[in-house]
Amino acid sequence: MKKPKAIDEIRQMHDILRDAPQRYLQVVNESIAANPNDSQAYFDRHYAWVNLGDPRRALADINKSIELEPKPVSYTCRAQVHRQMGNHRKAIEDYRHIELEIPDLWQEDWLSLLYQADSYAHVGNLADALRCWERLPDDIWTPGPNGAPAGNKAEIQNELLRIAAEARAR
Repeated sequence: MKKPKAIDEIRQMHDILRDAPQRYLQVVNESIAANPNDSQAYFDRHYAWVNLGDPRRALADINKSIELEPKPVSYTCRAQVHRQMGNHRKAIEDYRHIELEIPDLWQEDWLSLLYQADSYAHVGNLADALRCWERLPDDIWTPGPNGAPAGNKAEIQNELLRIAAEARAR
C-alpha cells in the first residue's frame, strides 16, 4: 500500500475505515507486511481494531507504534483505548505524559481534558478531575462522546462529582 499523501487519498482511506473496516484492515496489514517498522501503519491499524470492537488488538498496535516512534497523538489515542477498556489509571498516565510534553496544545484540546477529567473521576480523584474541568471552555456543550460526561460545564461538573463519589464508595 502506498502511503496516502493527498487529502483525497486520506479521505478515501477514512471512508474505507468507516464503511468497510475489514477491507481497511487488509490494506493496512499489507502495508505492515511490506514494512514492519512503519509506526504509522500500526497507528492506522489500531483504528481498524477500535472500529471492529477489539480494543486489546488496538492497544497492541498503538503500543507498537509508540515503541517505533513516540508521537503525542499516539499517547492520546492509547489513552482512549485504555478508557474504552475501563483502565482509567493507564489512561491517566498517557494523558499526563502528553500534558507534560506539550502543555500549550493540551490546554487547547478540550476533548482530551474532558476525557482526562472523566478518567480521574472514575478512579475517585475528584481534585484532579475538577482541575481538568476548570480548564474546559466556559461555553462548552458536548453530547458526551465515548462515554464522557455530557452537557454544559455545570452538567459536566455534576456528572464528575457523581462518578467520583461512586468510585470512592467502591
